[in-house]
Amino acid sequence: MKFFPLKLWMILSISMLVPLSLVVGYDHKKHDHEHHEHHEHDAHVHGIGKMNLILENQQIQIEMSFPSINVVGFEHQPSTPEQKELVKQSLSNFKNPANVFVFPPEAQCEVSAATADMVFENEEQQKQETEEVHSEFVIQYSFQCQAVENMHEIDSNIFQWIRDAEKINIDLVVNGHQLSQTLTADHASIHLEEHCHFSLFGVCFF
Repeated sequence: MKFFPLKLWMILSISMLVPLSLVVGYDHKKHDHEHHEHHEHDAHVHGIGKMNLILENQQIQIEMSFPSINVVGFEHQPSTPEQKELVKQSLSNFKNPANVFVFPPEAQCEVSAATADMVFENEEQQKQETEEVHSEFVIQYSFQCQAVENMHEIDSNIFQWIRDAEKINIDLVVNGHQLSQTLTADHASIHLEEHCHFSLFGVCFF
């Protein structure tokens, strides 16, 4: 059995205690709060939408989010009759997946769930009618496809329902394979096959 020399053991022991002393005085709540605020700020970028798509066996799950300003032109709680009607109509449009996605008929896909909401960062902002409020339209769809093997891409009409949007970043998981794509108004089809421009850490980039 080997033993550390006494001097080396003391050095290692002291070095291990230093991080612990720092941790004792560390304000985790403050760090978590700052990290949360930073994440929220980074996550909410005007002109850029986000989409997550999971295809597993015969089921497709899609979640999208867009800054409200790119949907209705404002992010605060609607206050005028015109603003309230605009939000109502936009939510109604998104609650019908046929307005947003076009699946190949041969894939035999049917909608199993569809929701759309205007979501505020917190309850306080939900009550405000100022320009400093941040909100998003969050849309969730579920589809059941009987012949998913016949589906290689999904066409979308998303850019008809959003304004001044530069792009939509998509993270996909297709039967266990991670893919990444970017949709624009000129290229709005979602590819479900691995025709990669390059791959990094197992993620396929188109």
